[in-house]
Amino acid sequence: MDVASNLTTLLKLVIVFGIVITTQLLPSIAAATDQKMSTSQLGSPGKLWLPSKSTSLRGVLICLHGFGLNASSFEAFGKDAAERGFACFAPDIRGFGYWRASGTHPKLDLAVSVEDVRSIVKALKANHPDMPVFVLGESMGGAIAITAASLYPDGIDGLIASVPSAERFEQKKASAVVAFRYLLDADKEIDVKHKVVDRAIADEELKRMWLLDPRNRIHVSPRELLQFQRFMNAATDRAKEIRQTPVLIVQGCRDNLVKPDATVNLYKRVASSDKQLLMVGQAEHLIFQKGQFTNQTMEMLMAWLRQHENVVVKQQPINRK
Repeated sequence: MDVASNLTTLLKLVIVFGIVITTQLLPSIAAATDQKMSTSQLGSPGKLWLPSKSTSLRGVLICLHGFGLNASSFEAFGKDAAERGFACFAPDIRGFGYWRASGTHPKLDLAVSVEDVRSIVKALKANHPDMPVFVLGESMGGAIAITAASLYPDGIDGLIASVPSAERFEQKKASAVVAFRYLLDADKEIDVKHKVVDRAIADEELKRMWLLDPRNRIHVSPRELLQFQRFMNAATDRAKEIRQTPVLIVQGCRDNLVKPDATVNLYKRVASSDKQLLMVGQAEHLIFQKGQFTNQTMEMLMAWLRQHENVVVKQQPINRK
């Protein structure tokens, strides 16, 4: 399958979000001279990185970003994966990136974000049923990926969930602050820099980049934070509903935000017999995002993908009462 044939699928994919792509942009996309499609170029709630014409397409990765970030946080990863033969599409999660900046959907909505993932997978599989589609999520994105795979397993040929656990360091203290602020004004946004950014990243330059990117978000309402915590808790329970989908759970051993042992416990809940746990010794909280992933980590991920790219999962919908 060449890039040109896959282009049709990926264009249909972004149409799910109501995007208008002008014909003037198509030649540069097809030639893959610029692997990213920015929000300003397309008015899009996501970014796309394609393999070059000389690189065979091996599959598609749907990349879901973490809390406070946006689709562009996968830029370095997306380019690297594209060079290795995987097209990468990173949508902005509702309440972040394009959705926030445009005012189209400025508040966090994780349930709708799960439905977005389902729509992306369906659009891809409708056009290329034999092309492997993997969902990769980091932190909040990992919880969204787990939820999507548990509710809508058809079409998801593999799940990579990085640091998806709900259990964080100093969680009781943070929860008490959120509860107090909720009582004062549930919709007045509060600064979560110290609770998120400072714990997720040690490198001061990466922190500065996070804070200066206008597409990122560090002010969130108590109502949204409560929704976030409930969703994360529910995702941990949903792991036991993933019965057939191949699963790779990833955790950094130097994570100062999410407790590594909690991620191990989540891994144990996954019902699928095809599951692996990857503990990355020197990694912090964000493993696959800008300035964080290493070539060794990519090689381990690619080894897992190679094991599963030729096995398209044929599943039946789960009957739910």
